[in-house]
Amino acid sequence: MTEYDDFVLNVAMMLGDEPDSVSTAQRATEATLQTLAQRLGKDEAANLVPQLGPDLGGLMYTADPPQAIPLHEFLTRIAEREGVDVGTARRHTAAVFVPLANALGDREYDHVKSRLPSDFRPLLPKD
Repeated sequence: MTEYDDFVLNVAMMLGDEPDSVSTAQRATEATLQTLAQRLGKDEAANLVPQLGPDLGGLMYTADPPQAIPLHEFLTRIAEREGVDVGTARRHTAAVFVPLANALGDREYDHVKSRLPSDFRPLLPKD
């Protein structure tokens, strides 16, 4: 099993009893990491790749500078990528941030948190 598979299974566990939770978790993971990369920009996103491994890290690729995406737009982009409503995207995003925090470790995850505005805090795992 790859790091990617482990990550997706952790997201699926966070989602609980959602129908087809593994494929839902895969879509949520991809949509969230791709949108987070846009929010962070190419340099910040590239710094996360070594901790995430090639499959997950590849989702963090962006050639763009950081985009000051407010929370609602962040969730809207994720919802569009996933093909779900914004409320569902919010739940899925929160589920993805739990294994992301574990995969990155405290130092890198704290750095990511510092790059996000305070209105993102409800999506993030509690310290």
